[in-house]
Amino acid sequence: MEMDTAGQMPISPKHAATIDLVLQQVAARVQELTPILGYAPAPDLSLEDLRKGPLAKHLRTIARYAEGYDLGGDGDIRSNIRIVSRWIYGTAMKRGYRLPPDFHKTPLGELIYEALCRYVPRAERLDVTATRKLLGVARQTLHQWAQEGTLQPIYDQGQLTFQRTIVEAFKEKREQVRSNRD
Repeated sequence: MEMDTAGQMPISPKHAATIDLVLQQVAARVQELTPILGYAPAPDLSLEDLRKGPLAKHLRTIARYAEGYDLGGDGDIRSNIRIVSRWIYGTAMKRGYRLPPDFHKTPLGELIYEALCRYVPRAERLDVTATRKLLGVARQTLHQWAQEGTLQPIYDQGQLTFQRTIVEAFKEKREQVRSNRD
């Protein structure tokens, strides 16, 4: 496959369109916020300018990884996902972030979960039925925990799954809390 102008493997048109959409939405939000914060309006940047920024770099790294390319020197895919998520969905004055409801149904959510599905292969994940049985909870409880971020979800083409090791650690922690109460 031919390299792009930056010497990188090209990404699919679908992922390129998602990245452009995210960059434009973030730029519009910055334009909204700067006067509220008491700053002069941010300069209008072209899409080409936005594509040169650090957010675009992290988004392209996620897209390339989702498409099967090696990360090279771009670090751990989870750190790229955390950086993008904090920049877009982070809460001021707090660490971390909270993804919006049904994030997995958005173009950015689909991209991020494609990358996570590659990072955590299907053989290392549990579906809702297996997770529910392992934890002894109702299906709705799992969906609620996934929505709240209590238990990190991995949506595989829209289907809710969980990383087996995280579920097992979560179960152990819950059991320790229960035994400490007794």
